[in-house]
Amino acid sequence: MSQDKLFVIGIGGTGMRCLESFVHMCAMGMFDNKEIEVLTLDTDQENGNLKRVWDLIALYNRIKNPTGNDADAGGKPSSNTFFSAKLNLSKYWPSYSGGVNYQSLSNVSIKSDDTKENIDLASLFLDEAAQNFDLAHGYRAQTHLGSQLMYHAIISAAKNVKSKGNAALPQERELIKYIEDLVKLKSQARVFIFGSIFGGTGASSIPVIPTAFNDAYNLFKGLPLETKSTEAKFGASLLTEYFKFKSPTDAQKKEKKNSIVADSSYFTLNSQAALQFYQNDPTVKASYKCLYNVGWPVGDVTDFSKGKNESETITGGAAQKNPCHVTELLCAFATHDFFNREQFEEKEADYLFRTVHHDNGSFNFNFQDFVGDSKQFKNALPGLYSIALLTLVFHQGADAKEGMSGWINRMVKMGNEEYKNVIDEQSKKDITDYFKSFLFHKEGSNVYDGWLYQIKNSFNGQFILPPSAFAKDWSSIVKINAGELLEDDISKWGRKKDAGDCANKFIDEFIKSNVNPEQMPTGHPKEKLIAQLFNTISKLQNVS
Repeated sequence: MSQDKLFVIGIGGTGMRCLESFVHMCAMGMFDNKEIEVLTLDTDQENGNLKRVWDLIALYNRIKNPTGNDADAGGKPSSNTFFSAKLNLSKYWPSYSGGVNYQSLSNVSIKSDDTKENIDLASLFLDEAAQNFDLAHGYRAQTHLGSQLMYHAIISAAKNVKSKGNAALPQERELIKYIEDLVKLKSQARVFIFGSIFGGTGASSIPVIPTAFNDAYNLFKGLPLETKSTEAKFGASLLTEYFKFKSPTDAQKKEKKNSIVADSSYFTLNSQAALQFYQNDPTVKASYKCLYNVGWPVGDVTDFSKGKNESETITGGAAQKNPCHVTELLCAFATHDFFNREQFEEKEADYLFRTVHHDNGSFNFNFQDFVGDSKQFKNALPGLYSIALLTLVFHQGADAKEGMSGWINRMVKMGNEEYKNVIDEQSKKDITDYFKSFLFHKEGSNVYDGWLYQIKNSFNGQFILPPSAFAKDWSSIVKINAGELLEDDISKWGRKKDAGDCANKFIDEFIKSNVNPEQMPTGHPKEKLIAQLFNTISKLQNVS
């Protein structure tokens, strides 16, 4: 892996779900010994998918934190273990929320004190509806308008931080510090951007981010605007249409603030136009090193409105909390390729894609479809799944309780008291809660999908693990054998009798395993326990 410093940016609702997959990759241990600067960039600070990924990163960092003290937030990077990458989160959103007095293009950019010529010029290119819809929920597939506004917002943040210092908004200060950090590293910074290219915020932002960051830095530092200060290597996922939702009604569009609402029936056309733009635009080709094309069969797009009684199109806010999709995981794995590349094209962007077996509307995903050298992934995904499953099912952590005490009590019963009374209750709950977000959680007799289950349910066909690993009802889930997830006989370690027998075999191996210093840089018992769980499952799976 390259020694460059790594930066990741999630933009818009799709970008947040891609970032969610990226965080789960970090939890699996796919970015060993790396400290990664993460930026969430969205116009809609109340967005449900945005809040979900904020909560996930906060949970991840509490697990990494050895002491619970703010000074140790996020812990330290580690190797060959779960939760090995250190994640530093920055947040930025333009201040578009205005309640009754909502913010529109007219209010933000076309001021009442503008000259008549400027107002007339805006009206020549943008109709009244485009000038007056509420920006709080994003750019609503108006990418020509959104690109201007996102550039304007980033430049405004630089101006405000320069003039106001610590009195500037917290999210503006976080953005400018993020930009400063990557500019200072020059060509030793790699920046990967997640977002769709058929919608609003992500589609609007991907083309302008390298230029906007460069110009914002120059403005903040008092340099000529045309100075090339940003030498970072940029990469991005170009994710085309893969979902749809309820089309807006005429009644909804009659409201002035909803005069424009994104209509998913146009997403196919939007995707086609965007691909032509990215293929031919000289600025994009010069700004990016790698652009990863990720597509989906048009006839199989996911309907985010299915099963919901929505009287009108959800434009954003807390109600926009859509499930994850396998395309987002493919985008997340594009970072793995980008961050591990040794060489890049010198003059212009390299356009990349890979294909997956698809027949009669059904996919068959295997480990190699996500990453070329799949040994690490082949150990990481089933490994985290097995430990999560045993924690949630056999150690009864799937509902409101925590399941890590079950592991520790079983170790004590089998003669290992190392972890007795040394890991606090909050830490045990945090680890269990992460496993719930990864797989599933239970409320009464109902089972609710976590991230991996959502990925599997986003398409028809096979997803890496056996179909039985994604059982729907609790009576079937308790029968899943955590030791028979891989095809190779050498990797099947689960005993056939029952789940307790499987857990006993795991603890037998756990007691024999050792932990190396690089797996636990802080030396905290919680960190050592996670590393020892990783070593045990790696030994049992024996991936070749």
